[in-house]
Amino acid sequence: MRETISAEKFYYDLQNSRVREHAFNQWEEYRKQVTNLLITACDQGKTLAIFGAGRGNDMDLSRLAGHFREITLIDLNENAMQSAVRQYSLEGHPAIKLEQQDFVGITDEDYIQYLSVMGREYLQMGYVLNDPVSQTFTELERLYEKAGKHRPDFGRKRYDYSLVLNVHSQLNDTADWIRTHMMSLLGEPVDYHNRTAVRIMEETALIVKKFNDAVLAATGETTFIGYEIGIQGQPGDGIQGALQTHQDLRKREKCGQIRLKQQDLLTWPYDRKQKIVFTVLLETLSVLL
Repeated sequence: MRETISAEKFYYDLQNSRVREHAFNQWEEYRKQVTNLLITACDQGKTLAIFGAGRGNDMDLSRLAGHFREITLIDLNENAMQSAVRQYSLEGHPAIKLEQQDFVGITDEDYIQYLSVMGREYLQMGYVLNDPVSQTFTELERLYEKAGKHRPDFGRKRYDYSLVLNVHSQLNDTADWIRTHMMSLLGEPVDYHNRTAVRIMEETALIVKKFNDAVLAATGETTFIGYEIGIQGQPGDGIQGALQTHQDLRKREKCGQIRLKQQDLLTWPYDRKQKIVFTVLLETLSVLL
């Protein structure tokens, strides 16, 4: 008999597993590279928005606060942003602003419901992700209907510069994380060609485009967009979210929305213990429209 799984516990355990407790120390050289690139490329005394700022492990907020007139940290997780401010002892600093924003429009409760339906369906019927009457697939479509109605809006030309670093791969990865981890837990082979996996990839392209629309609309001069192009030492066809970002940016470049000024390759030691070291492409892009 299959073991009953608590959807809520499974979900939050999964989310907590993604937090890298030692990231601040282990990412020191990476953080220095990112910070140096920003300071070198941006005029002093202007404004910067950091989309998906999180805990601030990717960039040195203390150094940036001395270069920019105003820095706006934008993220769904307000606690993470407050942790970033404390980490750099910037509480009450006049240059630092926090703005809570939802980039996608799907809540924790939505994902828990999706996971609950997936677990219940598996326990009752076995895995039926490719079945057109699958309750799991129907629930996924409900999530994406919500995402389709959500339009992130960060304002118009509010910031001179903007930074988006390794955020695109996280915009729509939760549904696939749930799928792959649930199947692994229940001893099912993970099929990346099944109907649900394909649907997630399709939605990722739409979510990435909407997010980029909003970021570019909010940026007056230059945006810095970094995304993972591979895991060092591991073969692969591209990282979801990052792959769609590359495709979207090239389309925008071709139609004259942006101009590529510079590309830099960075090494992101995401988790050396698990041998997960990403190569990140950081693109400096002039916003033309």
